[in-house]
Amino acid sequence: QKLDARLPAPVIDRFGLGLVHDNKFATRLPNPRYENLRRQTQGLNAYTFRRDGRAVATPVWLVELPGGAFAFSTGGDSGKVKRLRHTTRVTLQACDRRGAGAHGPVYEGQARLATGTELEQILAAIKTKYGAMATLIDFAASLTQRISAKRSGSERVGVLISLS
Repeated sequence: QKLDARLPAPVIDRFGLGLVHDNKFATRLPNPRYENLRRQTQGLNAYTFRRDGRAVATPVWLVELPGGAFAFSTGGDSGKVKRLRHTTRVTLQACDRRGAGAHGPVYEGQARLATGTELEQILAAIKTKYGAMATLIDFAASLTQRISAKRSGSERVGVLISLS
């Protein structure tokens, strides 16, 4: 790729912030510190916190979005969503598919709920990363939602996580 001679050459930020800039624009690069999260395909525990501060672990399928944010989707009336509405603190740690055997580094971050086009991007990223298994789980969830009166009003929401 040929660089435009009128623009200064890109400079990599040496302070570990993952920024590349050309004096006009800054772009976030993938932070190598989160490589374990990117490679994790079995599962991750997302710890959300109750009002009294106790952590609640839930296994999730985490995907990385352009820009460096991580995300997963869940039902709009799930416990995770209820806990995130009162505190945005979230912790991530690798685990097996069922959420047992948490191991490896712990990552702290802040979460926010996403709907609309952001949710569509999250769902597309999940289908891209997890393939047919994601489609199968999505189908099973929609069947369960139709059968169960309890969750009939639950819409899917995305959870966007910015790690600190």
